[in-house]
Amino acid sequence: MAITVLRRGSQGPEVVDLQYLLHFRSPVSVAVLGGFDGDFGPKTEQAVRDFQANRGITVDGVVGAQTWGSLAPKPSGPPTWPRLPGEFLRQGDQGRDVLRLQQGLNRQGFDAGPEEGIFGPRTKAAVIRSQSSGVPVSNQEGVLGPLTWGSSIAD
Repeated sequence: MAITVLRRGSQGPEVVDLQYLLHFRSPVSVAVLGGFDGDFGPKTEQAVRDFQANRGITVDGVVGAQTWGSLAPKPSGPPTWPRLPGEFLRQGDQGRDVLRLQQGLNRQGFDAGPEEGIFGPRTKAAVIRSQSSGVPVSNQEGVLGPLTWGSSIAD
């Protein structure tokens, strides 16, 4: 899986994760961000630029590998998913990480269906159910980012 690059005009649950991380990993207020709306507009871009300047990384307003790496929560145990900051799992993805997701969802009673490592409609529905049970509510599109994994799926 590749790192998701975000910039002005980007929209969706990946931007919601970014907005939450900007708020909780730096002194950016919700008002400055314009909320956790999933819209990478001028306020989010300025918050990214300010964060980049404060961290001494390239100030371009684009969230790529370097900015994700500075924003992402530092793992407290052995490496798990996401291995790279900015990775997201969504319907259509396959592999070991999806299998672990399905196992975690099933273990917690969210019924992700068969544990076969294929992120299909049933797994997506289970992710949405898990997201509506306590993780950031604006990230309920069935896309799994670092916030959802750490909040509800972690091993």
